Amino acid sequence: MKSLYVILAAITSALASCEKLPESGVEIYLLTDYQKKSPGAEIFSGSEKLSENPIISYNEIILYDSADHYFQIAESKAEELSRMKWSTQGTAFSLTINKQIIYSGYFMPGYSSLALNWISMDPLAFDAKIRVTLGYPVDWPWFQGPDPRNDPRIISYLRKDNKLKQ
Repeated sequence: MKSLYVILAAITSALASCEKLPESGVEIYLLTDYQKKSPGAEIFSGSEKLSENPIISYNEIILYDSADHYFQIAESKAEELSRMKWSTQGTAFSLTINKQIIYSGYFMPGYSSLALNWISMDPLAFDAKIRVTLGYPVDWPWFQGPDPRNDPRIISYLRKDNKLKQ
């Protein structure tokens, strides 16, 4: 019986000492590696390798408008993004919740003349609003695949912190 108490005490102690990983929230990471379908720009789910730090952290997201599909971000972050050099071919990103990838796409700067048939965001947003489109430069009516912009996990997470505009 004494050994049972020792085992229970050890298990309880081990469980109590486990640290819960902090939640990072909805964040956007640049990708260091990924695979895409050819022809086209679709990024294969599961092939993405996230950069070490998010390019847009949860604290920098003020709100998400689920009807017009845009993120309102902090002015300081919008200014930082506007000073960066962006590839006219697209810079791959993933939107995550607690570092779990929800969807991937490309940052396409407004000065790019390339048409794109995949999820995109213009990092040079006006009024610190980064619109998520199904294609570039605008939503493509013939976009292939499901629309991930209002994934229930995103909506639920943002709603709990009052960062959702419907």
